[in-house]
Amino acid sequence: MLLNPDTQPKIIAIGDSVTKGHPDDYSWTKVASDKLGIPIENMGVSGDTYAGILLRIDEVIKKEPDLCIVSAGTNDIFLGYSVDDIKQTIKILITRLETEGIIPVISTPIPTIDEYSEKKLSELRSWIMAVCPHTIHFHAAFESESLLSGTMLSDGVHPTHEGHNRIAEICAHGLRKIFLQLHQL
Repeated sequence: MLLNPDTQPKIIAIGDSVTKGHPDDYSWTKVASDKLGIPIENMGVSGDTYAGILLRIDEVIKKEPDLCIVSAGTNDIFLGYSVDDIKQTIKILITRLETEGIIPVISTPIPTIDEYSEKKLSELRSWIMAVCPHTIHFHAAFESESLLSGTMLSDGVHPTHEGHNRIAEICAHGLRKIFLQLHQL
């Protein structure tokens, strides 16, 4: 799939409360949109999972975006979905989007302070980075900070404004790289 270098890409972000912006709708999508000078439509829903996103994917398809950033994982783990089940759902999402001519961009889930969940999320991140054709490493925004400091996560799960700002930096950089790749194919 190619992007037209002469037009601005249409981008939708679908995901959970990290995408929506919790608790005050401050989100990486708006900050990244400002950095890129390209609108990113935010279709985040608090509490969503990959399975929930799959149920809502037709809403994205109807809007005919060029790219769809898919961001979830933490709620899946908290609700007891196995990493293998999550992987299968991601594969279905990728296929569904690609079939419709939409470029799927899968973000890695951000870290959490819950050790059990973090172990599962780490496994999921590794798989996403190894298997998914277009990824953005959201978790990298948190690598230089202690998660317990409170500067990056407000409650051990949701990013602070600073956390969203750092995710936006990673997102803008990652999208620029993807745009270059897709223009050069």
